[in-house]
Amino acid sequence: MKMSKRLMTASLSCSLIALGSIGCDRGSQTPTADATGAASDQQTSGGATTDNASASTPPGTPPIVITPGPARNFGIVEPNSTLSADFELSNPLDTPLKIITAQPTCTCTSVDMDGVIIPARGSVAMPLTMTTNRAVGRKSAMVKVLIEGYSQPLMLRLDAENAWAVRSIPPHLSIREKAGQPEQLTGAFVLESTDQRPFQVLHVMDEAPSFVGFDPEKDTPRAHYTLKYDFTGLSCEELPKFLLVHTDHPKAPMIDVRVRHDPCTRIQKAIPMKDFRSNLGELAPGSSIEFEVSFKNPRIPRIASATSPDPRFRVTMLEQVSDGKDLMVSSRVEVDADMPEGLFQIPIIFSDGQTQADHLLYGWIKR
Repeated sequence: MKMSKRLMTASLSCSLIALGSIGCDRGSQTPTADATGAASDQQTSGGATTDNASASTPPGTPPIVITPGPARNFGIVEPNSTLSADFELSNPLDTPLKIITAQPTCTCTSVDMDGVIIPARGSVAMPLTMTTNRAVGRKSAMVKVLIEGYSQPLMLRLDAENAWAVRSIPPHLSIREKAGQPEQLTGAFVLESTDQRPFQVLHVMDEAPSFVGFDPEKDTPRAHYTLKYDFTGLSCEELPKFLLVHTDHPKAPMIDVRVRHDPCTRIQKAIPMKDFRSNLGELAPGSSIEFEVSFKNPRIPRIASATSPDPRFRVTMLEQVSDGKDLMVSSRVEVDADMPEGLFQIPIIFSDGQTQADHLLYGWIKR
C-alpha cells in the first residue's frame, strides 16, 4: 500500500485489584509462556516447608509458600478484560506471621492486606484481579508483601499480552528505531485473528489495503493476511506514529500498529502518560464513549482541563483518581450527529494549568 500525503501524524490503564483494590499496568516485561500461551506457574517465594525453613531460606526472606506460585500469566487477552487469579499464602512455621503491608510496585494501585495474620501452619487467601486497558502490548502488575520480622518482600505478579481479536505481527514497524540506522520505508507485516475467525481488512488508514498473496475480489476471507506498507515520499512530519487498521471482525473493528522511526515518530509528552492513544473502535454519529488516560508522576496532582480542537468531538472529564504518584483521568467523548462515515483521529489536549499534553483518540465512524 502506498501511503498518501493525506496521512495524519498521530500522537489506559491496567488495574490491579487485591481484595477489592484498584491497580495499574506496566507493559515493559515479556511474559514467559508455555505452548498454550499461558506461562507456567512459578514456585514459591522462599519455598520453605518445615519449621527449619529459616535455615534454608536466604536471610531476610519470609518462609511463605505461595500457591500455585508467585506469578500468573494469562497469555493473550482482549483489551478491557478483567482477569482474576487466586493466590494462597501459607505459613509453614509454628508461630503466626503478620503482613505489615502489601504495596503495589506498579503505581495507581492500593492493596488492603495491612495487618493480616497468617496463622501458624495455616494460610490466607489473596485474590488478585487485573483489568487491562484499551491499549495493546505487554501488561504486568505486581504486589510487594512485607512480612513482620523479614527485610525481603514477597512478590506477586500478573502478566498478560493485551491484544485485540486481530493483532499485528510484529506489533510495531521498525522503520528506523535508532538514529544512524538505514530507513526501511517499505515492507510487510501480518494481521491475524487470535480466535482464528476469518475477517476482512477494510482499510489501512483511509485507503484500501495492499495484500501479499490475496485478492479480495476473488479469494474468501481468511484469518491471516500479509499486508505491504510504503512510506516513500513522505516527509518526517508526514510519517504516521500509528497505522490505523479497520476490519470487519466484530471484536476488533479498529487496531493500531506502532510505526517506529527515530526521530520522526518519537513520542514525548510535557505531561508524561502511560499510553499515547485510545482505540474507540466503531462509533455511530451522535454516540459517546468513555476512555481513561493515566499520567505518570504529574507535577500537579490534578488535570485542569481536557479539550478537543475538533468541535465535532466534545470531551468531558468525569473522574480523577490518584495513588499519590500517578493520576488516572476518566473522560467521555461525544461525537457530533453530523459526522460522516470514515476514519477519525483527534488529539485530546490535557492541561494541568501550566503545561499541555495531547492524547490520540482514533476510531471509525460507521453510519
